[in-house]
Amino acid sequence: MPRQEIVTYSPPLYDTLLGSNGTLASRPNLRHRPFVDHYYGSSEFCNLYLAVDGNGSLLGTIGVERMPFEVAGKTRRFGFGSNFNAFQPGAGGYLFFHWMGTVKCDGGVAFGGTKDTHRILERSGWSYFDGIKTYYLNRTYQKEEASGSLEKLARKLMDAISTKQQLDKLTSKLPESVWQAISVSEETSFRKELLDFKSAFPFRFAPDLQYLSWRYGPGLSFVKYRLFRVNHGDKVVGYFVLQESASRIIVSHSDGASPGLLAAGIVRGISQLSTGPSDCREVLFVSSNPEMQRVFEVVGFYNHPLWDRRFALGKLRGGIDIAPPTTEWLVNFDWGDNGLRAPFPGQNINGATSDAFLS
Repeated sequence: MPRQEIVTYSPPLYDTLLGSNGTLASRPNLRHRPFVDHYYGSSEFCNLYLAVDGNGSLLGTIGVERMPFEVAGKTRRFGFGSNFNAFQPGAGGYLFFHWMGTVKCDGGVAFGGTKDTHRILERSGWSYFDGIKTYYLNRTYQKEEASGSLEKLARKLMDAISTKQQLDKLTSKLPESVWQAISVSEETSFRKELLDFKSAFPFRFAPDLQYLSWRYGPGLSFVKYRLFRVNHGDKVVGYFVLQESASRIIVSHSDGASPGLLAAGIVRGISQLSTGPSDCREVLFVSSNPEMQRVFEVVGFYNHPLWDRRFALGKLRGGIDIAPPTTEWLVNFDWGDNGLRAPFPGQNINGATSDAFLS
């Protein structure tokens, strides 16, 4: 095995280690410089670690976002791994040991991930948690990989015959007493008053304003985020972030004083993004909280266990116990780089470009 060392990515290294590296042709996330430079090279919250040999050749990569969580009233920081690639034998283990051994966190968090990644985590004894469900509205089947022409045809047929929900009608499906109790307004930036509430969730991702502006800020070039506040009367009771493209909306991040009011607010926000009666875009939502799940099920979201993503916490050796049950957690899909995947707007991959942002 060649001698290895770890280099922390900074924007001046892009051309020499990433942009010109043919090995990364099948890793399009790392070929989109605006994403790489912002996510991995613009803050103290996230870094990309590069394993290189004595000649400066790239052997592997791993990104680590240091995510602040509130756990039963205490702040803990868990590292979320991303773009974990090993191009030479031994590089993967070397990068994993660097993540767990030297990156300053209370442990690691995995939400989703490849089978290879979870084999490593299982061998390391990480703790796995059940009950986190993935919900879809207007699920698009054609975008999934199909093994043959018959399967492609079947997916096309499923899209054609499935009942589509109009986004502008979602709010009207909520009980009137629920949706009339709140107001939802779009914001252009994260401000102090957005966080002026006591969260209902004893386990949650709890970023401050600086972190939120870096990770979910409206105006990023490679992803379109829409920020909303939820009010009950004149009181702020929560906020949420939706990621929007021409074909899909993702409930990226949220927090609130009441699970039910927060869920109703998110539904109202999705309706507000509707472009008209023909807007039946796919919407993705993740939750482990039964009260929030019921609200989304009422308006037509549905879950299949095959869509659920594995959730794990752990250290270099062993797992991490969390006292509150997952029914009391607040989990959102767009953690780490889950919602930051190629192709990015305008990025060409194999002759195809991604959805454009809606204007």
